[in-house]
Amino acid sequence: MFGSLLQLAKRLLVKKYFSFTVIVTMSLAISAFLTATTLANLLLLDPLPYPDSERIVKVEHIFDSPTGETNAYTYPGLVDLYNNKQFFEQASMALFTRDVVTSLVNKPTIETAYITPEFFSMIAAQTKLGRTFSDNEGFQKNVPAAVISYDLWQTYYGQNPDIINKTITISNRQFQIVGVLDRSFVEPEINQRGQDTKIWLTWDFNPSVHLAETWYNIDEKLILLGKVHKGIKPDSLNESISQHLYRTWKSQVEGIAFFNNWSINAKTSKIKDVILGSNIHLVYLFIVGTYGLIFIACVNISNLFLMRTVEMYKPLAIRAALGASKTDLFKEIFNESAVLITLSTVLGFVLSYFTFGLLQQHLTDVLPRLKELSVNGLTIGLAIVSVFAFTLLFSKLSISIVNYKSLISAMQTSGKGAGIKVSSTAQKGLMSVQVFCAIMLIVFCTSVLQKLYEISKQDLGFNSKNIYSIELSHSEGEWPEEATFSIVNQLEQALNNLPSTEYVQQSASPLDPRDIFVIKDAHTESQYAPEFSTVSSEYFNIIAQQFIAGKAFSYEDVFNRNPLVIINETFAKELSSDGNAIGKQLTPDGERMFTISGIVADMKFPGQVDDISRMYRPAPQSKTQLLVKFKPDQALSKSDLVSITNSVSPEVNIFTYDSIEAKLNEMKAPFNIIELSTIFLMLLCTFLAVIGLYGLQDYSSRLSSSKIATKMAIGASPTHIITELLTYNLKALIVTIIVALVSSIMATRFIMPDTSMSLFLLSFITSSIAVLLIYVLVVIITSRRFVNRPIADSFNHV
Repeated sequence: MFGSLLQLAKRLLVKKYFSFTVIVTMSLAISAFLTATTLANLLLLDPLPYPDSERIVKVEHIFDSPTGETNAYTYPGLVDLYNNKQFFEQASMALFTRDVVTSLVNKPTIETAYITPEFFSMIAAQTKLGRTFSDNEGFQKNVPAAVISYDLWQTYYGQNPDIINKTITISNRQFQIVGVLDRSFVEPEINQRGQDTKIWLTWDFNPSVHLAETWYNIDEKLILLGKVHKGIKPDSLNESISQHLYRTWKSQVEGIAFFNNWSINAKTSKIKDVILGSNIHLVYLFIVGTYGLIFIACVNISNLFLMRTVEMYKPLAIRAALGASKTDLFKEIFNESAVLITLSTVLGFVLSYFTFGLLQQHLTDVLPRLKELSVNGLTIGLAIVSVFAFTLLFSKLSISIVNYKSLISAMQTSGKGAGIKVSSTAQKGLMSVQVFCAIMLIVFCTSVLQKLYEISKQDLGFNSKNIYSIELSHSEGEWPEEATFSIVNQLEQALNNLPSTEYVQQSASPLDPRDIFVIKDAHTESQYAPEFSTVSSEYFNIIAQQFIAGKAFSYEDVFNRNPLVIINETFAKELSSDGNAIGKQLTPDGERMFTISGIVADMKFPGQVDDISRMYRPAPQSKTQLLVKFKPDQALSKSDLVSITNSVSPEVNIFTYDSIEAKLNEMKAPFNIIELSTIFLMLLCTFLAVIGLYGLQDYSSRLSSSKIATKMAIGASPTHIITELLTYNLKALIVTIIVALVSSIMATRFIMPDTSMSLFLLSFITSSIAVLLIYVLVVIITSRRFVNRPIADSFNHV
């Protein structure tokens, strides 16, 4: 047994090109197969790790107004739905945010969530220590309790086993730690992709509680999860919940003219659909692209095994003449295939393990449920099946071209290759399949890369270099109104005095989420809903946002909060067809009037397609956000900033301190990862196409060696020979390109319908030329064995 394996290994070592190509190609293909199938199973088939997850829904509260739809709750509307037991067996309110934890070293800003006890109950959260929230810590119990994540316990508390009943301080309020979540806890991504909440707090202390009595203020951060009663389909609840929400809300805002023609709709979505989100099409594209590569790889390797079988003609013929049956020959081919495929599978399994880690490290903000992705029983099972399936496939294919009777007679007649040949039709068919798949994948990759390039080069409409945003928080939670101006002004002055500082202004970051402000044209009474933020007099100068008309706010405008607004170009075009909106007046309620004093160019975020209406007002002097522009190659560390802040007021904390450029790079990161993945996919596709075409052309030229040698012997020139070899498959190649053109048009219109025809044609022509050049290069390389050697040798060449 060992001797046979040793002989087999020696044979394979002699055929280094064959063995190396099979192992490299199949390990990549099997790695891609294991990764794609495990991921597809996790996202599309595996249930969520929560009991009765099909009954858990997220209920969205959608206001339909004359200006469009707004997805947000009123606080009392959320509470009313939470308390209504008609619709749900269980319900939980949730609000995800970030808080400064003043009891931890360096006072870090950490992801937090305020929830009612039912949240943990619905998802059956397990704890490493302690417990989750009890009913005594539920809604309106006003018990400050906290459950912390395993990661926070490990990082900040050194896995202290005595953590239970210790306190953690947030916004100067102490919360008693009642539990540490188990390491296996999987947080449902119902707020945003890749969320990783470190501290869970009781609901009554959430930052939006001040809206508890207002039915006309909305908060888009409020979330409601519910577990529907058994036997009820979640979709059937939409209408009844909508009617209940609308009746309740309308009774509370009756008589307020502003809310005329407003309505409310509820949207209940299964928690799995919420978690998968709109990016699920990326999963389908990844799976389709991966399986396309696997198919190309299998075609290539099939051709290599056919070549190998042709090369094994003499040893097989000798064995057949000595009495070996066709089954014996099959076993020999099977054993050789098994060694190569086993090595490929082991290497592919290791590659897939590292691929899982890379996906979790870089794509948690793009693809859902990646925290659950790991090597599991399915992955191992697929690896084992791959060994047997691919070994059997290539062995059966190899033995299928062996004509056993001709093989035996070949030794008696000294015939060469009489029993082992691949038909011309099969050769052209294999080539067509490879070319078709290669063109389709390259077209797709080129289209994706073009879109990603447009995103990377997109003009954002503002400058981000050397600009940092600072958001402050107060240890008391609520800022003391009389002291806010003094504290922030002192900090502003302290930062302005630094030699590294160019500008410091009280303004929000241009990347901060904005509120929607419903406002009317005072003349036409048409309603609009632009995004709204408050800015300083130097805001537009700091971020270099261009003025189209009018001017920025003056210091006096900001200090006195004059009733002026600056709008962007998109909003100006909504207000006036020619974009000339300077001097127009806007009003939120018919009483307060704001005059448009300036129009600025639009600004965009990475990946943003549609233009958004925006409006800016002078910042209040009590604003606790600062925008700092440093001189070139200058900056300020967070520790230094904390020291400066403490010297102004020890009660002030740094909630956030972010580089605008770094935040933009974070926003671009998912696109960069997709871009690198697409480039890798295209290079791998090209690599496989080269191997496949080389193998086919090499085999074809070997079969024609005697014929070519005869033509050269009677005077055919090398150029004539190369031209003949080029034209042999040219007709099939052209037909394949035409079929690929039609297929890629249909596929592009289905997968990427917004792709321009000029971009499509460019990518198709580029990919077709690339494939043709590869084909020409392969023909030239494989023909060298005839044109650069003595003619007699070609007659003896198998």
